[in-house]
Amino acid sequence: DSVVIELVAGSSHLLALTAGGGVFSWGANGRGQLGVGDRAVRWTPTEVELPADSWATSIAACDGSSFAIDAASGAVFMWGEDDVGLMSDPLHGVIQTHRSFVKPVKV
Repeated sequence: DSVVIELVAGSSHLLALTAGGGVFSWGANGRGQLGVGDRAVRWTPTEVELPADSWATSIAACDGSSFAIDAASGAVFMWGEDDVGLMSDPLHGVIQTHRSFVKPVKV
Protein backbone atom coordinates (compact mmCIF):
# COMPACT_ATOMS: atom_id res chain seq x y z
CA ASP A 1 0.00 0.00 0.00
CA SER A 2 1.50 3.35 -1.03
CA VAL A 3 -0.54 5.59 1.30
CA VAL A 4 1.82 7.72 3.40
CA ILE A 5 1.18 7.25 7.13
CA GLU A 6 4.19 9.08 8.58
CA LEU A 7 6.43 11.93 7.41
CA VAL A 8 9.60 13.04 9.21
CA ALA A 9 12.31 15.59 8.44
CA GLY A 10 16.03 15.84 9.01
CA SER A 11 17.82 19.14 8.61
CA SER A 12 17.63 18.96 4.81
CA HIS A 13 15.87 15.72 3.86
CA LEU A 14 12.50 14.03 4.27
CA LEU A 15 11.40 10.44 4.90
CA ALA A 16 7.94 9.03 4.25
CA LEU A 17 6.61 5.72 5.61
CA THR A 18 3.86 3.99 3.65
CA ALA A 19 1.09 1.78 5.01
CA GLY A 20 2.82 -1.18 3.34
CA GLY A 21 6.06 -0.60 5.27
CA GLY A 22 7.97 1.09 2.47
CA VAL A 23 10.31 4.01 3.14
CA PHE A 24 10.83 6.85 0.65
CA SER A 25 13.35 9.69 0.91
CA TRP A 26 14.20 12.93 -0.87
CA GLY A 27 16.22 16.09 -0.38
CA ALA A 28 19.91 16.72 0.31
CA ASN A 29 22.11 13.65 0.42
CA GLY A 30 25.71 14.70 1.03
CA ARG A 31 25.99 12.32 3.98
CA GLY A 32 24.05 9.42 2.44
CA GLN A 33 20.99 10.28 4.54
CA LEU A 34 18.59 9.28 1.76
CA GLY A 35 19.76 5.64 1.93
CA VAL A 36 19.59 5.15 -1.84
CA GLY A 37 23.13 3.94 -2.46
CA ASP A 38 24.85 7.22 -3.38
CA ARG A 39 25.15 10.84 -2.31
CA ALA A 40 23.22 12.50 -5.14
CA VAL A 41 20.40 14.95 -4.33
CA ARG A 42 16.89 13.62 -5.03
CA TRP A 43 14.06 16.08 -5.64
CA THR A 44 11.34 13.42 -5.80
CA PRO A 45 10.61 10.57 -3.36
CA THR A 46 12.89 7.57 -3.99
CA GLU A 47 12.38 4.21 -2.32
CA VAL A 48 14.93 3.15 0.30
CA GLU A 49 15.83 -0.52 -0.11
CA LEU A 50 15.68 -2.12 3.32
CA PRO A 51 17.33 -5.54 3.70
CA ALA A 52 15.44 -8.55 2.31
CA ASP A 53 12.28 -9.53 4.20
CA SER A 54 12.25 -6.21 6.09
CA TRP A 55 9.54 -3.58 6.14
CA ALA A 56 9.36 -0.54 8.34
CA THR A 57 6.91 0.15 11.13
CA SER A 58 8.42 3.47 12.19
CA ILE A 59 10.92 6.02 10.85
CA ALA A 60 12.99 8.88 12.25
CA ALA A 61 15.36 11.49 10.87
CA CYS A 62 17.76 13.97 12.42
CA ASP A 63 20.32 16.25 10.86
CA GLY A 64 22.09 13.97 8.32
CA SER A 65 20.90 10.59 9.65
CA SER A 66 17.86 8.40 9.04
CA PHE A 67 16.38 5.43 10.88
CA ALA A 68 13.76 2.73 10.39
CA ILE A 69 12.46 0.00 12.70
CA ASP A 70 11.79 -3.37 11.08
CA ALA A 71 8.19 -4.48 11.68
CA ALA A 72 8.98 -8.21 11.84
CA SER A 73 12.14 -8.31 13.97
CA GLY A 74 12.20 -4.96 15.74
CA ALA A 75 15.71 -4.37 14.37
CA VAL A 76 16.83 -0.79 13.92
CA PHE A 77 18.34 0.27 10.61
CA MET A 78 20.33 3.48 10.21
CA TRP A 79 21.88 5.26 7.26
CA GLY A 80 23.60 8.57 6.68
CA GLU A 81 25.93 10.38 9.06
CA ASP A 82 27.42 8.72 12.13
CA ASP A 83 29.69 11.30 13.72
CA VAL A 84 29.34 9.94 17.26
CA GLY A 85 29.59 6.16 16.76
CA LEU A 86 25.90 5.29 16.86
CA MET A 87 26.37 2.47 14.37
CA SER A 88 28.54 -0.54 14.89
CA ASP A 89 30.37 -2.04 11.94
CA PRO A 90 28.29 -5.12 11.08
CA LEU A 91 31.30 -6.94 9.62
CA HIS A 92 33.70 -6.37 12.49
CA GLY A 93 31.57 -5.49 15.52
CA VAL A 94 33.57 -2.30 16.01
CA ILE A 95 32.08 1.09 16.80
CA GLN A 96 33.68 3.84 14.76
CA THR A 97 32.93 7.53 14.48
CA HIS A 98 32.93 9.97 11.56
CA ARG A 99 31.47 7.53 9.06
CA SER A 100 28.48 7.66 6.78
CA PHE A 101 26.47 4.91 5.14
CA VAL A 102 24.60 5.32 1.85
CA LYS A 103 22.38 2.26 2.44
CA PRO A 104 20.57 1.00 5.55
CA VAL A 105 22.77 -0.85 8.05
CA LYS A 106 21.46 -2.84 11.00
CA VAL A 107 22.46 -1.19 14.26
